Amino acid sequence: KNYLIMNFLAVQKNLELMEELILIHTKKDDLILDPFMGSGSTGVAAVMANRYFIGIEKDENYFEIAKNRLEKASTQNCLNLYT
Repeated sequence: KNYLIMNFLAVQKNLELMEELILIHTKKDDLILDPFMGSGSTGVAAVMANRYFIGIEKDENYFEIAKNRLEKASTQNCLNLYT
């Protein structure tokens, strides 16, 4: 018998939608937790909305992608605050 085994389900999250949801359901400086961070879209949206973020990801490749995206978003958000 052939069995299809899926270890994970990749979900694409629209960045603009995530930011809108965060703005509606949280306040500035709230903490957002994403236990399945993937490439970090929720984290980027959280940073851009001035929220704190904790992300958990077991896949090292996705973690590195998310880390780079979050560092870039943090830098960009700091620049936006001072312009």
